[in-house]
Amino acid sequence: MPHLPEDRLALVRKLYEASELTIAEIAILAEVSESAIYQRARREQWATARRPGVSPRRQKRRPALPPTPALQALAGEGETGLPEGDPRQAVALSPAGDDDIDRAATAGRLWRAIDRHLRDLHAQDAAADTIRAAQNLAALARTLQTLVDVERGLQRDRGPLAPPLDEGPVDIDEFRNEIARRIENLCREADD
Repeated sequence: MPHLPEDRLALVRKLYEASELTIAEIAILAEVSESAIYQRARREQWATARRPGVSPRRQKRRPALPPTPALQALAGEGETGLPEGDPRQAVALSPAGDDDIDRAATAGRLWRAIDRHLRDLHAQDAAADTIRAAQNLAALARTLQTLVDVERGLQRDRGPLAPPLDEGPVDIDEFRNEIARRIENLCREADD
């Protein structure tokens, strides 16, 4: 039976129950297998938010979570126990007890993780590794998009006169274009 390490269990469960990330994306971020997540979720009867592609009959067996604050979209609260610089920290929150998320730091960790993956991808030659790395980058990009969407939702909820929640500008379109350009370059290099 696939193993889900205890140090990642709380993070995986929070992402599974509260986020809109797919199981595949959660598995990539937590560096565990999809089957380990599925088996643990089934055995412990984790609740889940409605996911696209889930049949209504199956959805009725698992109660959908009610609309929740932005923290739930980012996997809940508390520490993950992961070492600093670990790519899985991209979904981690600020230390326990804080009511707010350091969004600029989280976005920075995501960006550094993407850069690290791109550097690793440039160093590799195998086409299969290129495809897997591109999938990892896509998952990180979707996570960053979720972070930006949550930020915009929080800002809307706080009102038009509220100060911005973070100081760092995040231009998601520029980010997407840069990722697309780098992936195209990598694919061209792999074809050569």
